[in-house]
Amino acid sequence: MQNKKLKSRRQLINFVFVLLYFIVFILFFTSTVFSQNNLPVKNLFFGNYLADAPSSNTLKKNDFNINIIHRFGKTKNMNKDLFGIYAPSNIMLGVDYGLTNKITLHTASEKNLRTQEFAIKLKTLSQSIGNNRLINITYLSKISYNAQNKSYFGLNYKLSDRLFYTNSLIISKQIKYKFFVSSSFNYFHFNKINKTFGNTKAMINLTTAYKFWLQKSIFLSYDYPISFKNNTFISSPNICFGVDIPAKVHQYQVFITNQEYINTANAVSFNSNKIALKNMRVAFNIIIKL
Repeated sequence: MQNKKLKSRRQLINFVFVLLYFIVFILFFTSTVFSQNNLPVKNLFFGNYLADAPSSNTLKKNDFNINIIHRFGKTKNMNKDLFGIYAPSNIMLGVDYGLTNKITLHTASEKNLRTQEFAIKLKTLSQSIGNNRLINITYLSKISYNAQNKSYFGLNYKLSDRLFYTNSLIISKQIKYKFFVSSSFNYFHFNKINKTFGNTKAMINLTTAYKFWLQKSIFLSYDYPISFKNNTFISSPNICFGVDIPAKVHQYQVFITNQEYINTANAVSFNSNKIALKNMRVAFNIIIKL
C-alpha cells in the first residue's frame, strides 16, 4: 500500500514538472518577436557542454573542438584516496565539428559501460541582439552504442541490442552577457536493458550561470529524471556546481557532482548516488578549440 502511495506521489511530481516545463516553454516561445535584426547574441560559452548538460551552442562552420571530460571517485574516503582523486574514475574523449553555423556533428567514447556516441545538433532559433528573438532553441539527436561483452545483453543477443537513443530539446537565454539560463527536455530509449531499469526514460535539466569576474562564471545545473510505470529502479537526481574559466582556445570547467556517468542516457538510467556530500565527486571538462 505504501509503495503504491509512493508511486502515485512520484507520478504526480513527474506530471507537475513536465506541465511547468511546457508552460514556461510556451510563454517563452509565444513572446518571441521576429524582426529584420538577425544578428545573433555572442555565446557566453563556446563549448558543447556546461557541466553534465549539453549546451544550446553550435560551432561555427568548420570549427573543430576536442572535449576531455573527467569524473573522479566519490569524496567519502577522504583519507584513503584524497577526496576521490585516487579512486576509480570515469573519462570521456570526444570531438565536435561545425558542419555549418547551425549544425554541429559530435562523437565521443566513454570508459564506463564502454559507450560510443554519435550526435547531430541543430540550432533552430538564435537569440538576437536587442532581444527581438528572445531565446535560443536547439535540437539534439544522438545514437549510442554499448560496446560491453555480449553476455551483458543476455539471451537472444542481436547487434541492435547495443543501441540506445537520445532526443533533446534545449532552450536557453542570455541576459546582458552576464546571466545565462537553460532548460532541456530529454527523451531516451534503450533497445535492450535490464527490465529493472525500463527501456524508456526522460529527464528535465535546469542550468543557470553568472559571469562574476572578467570572463569567469559560476554555474549550477540540476537534472530531474522522470520515471515511467515500467521503471522499477528510480534514478537519483543530479546536481552540479562549479566554475567556468574560458581562455582564447580553451575552456575549463571545474565542478562537483553526484553523477558518475557522462553519457546522458546512462546517467539518467543508472545513477544511484543520492545528493549528499559523501556521494559528491570532483569533475572537470576541458574543451579545446582548434
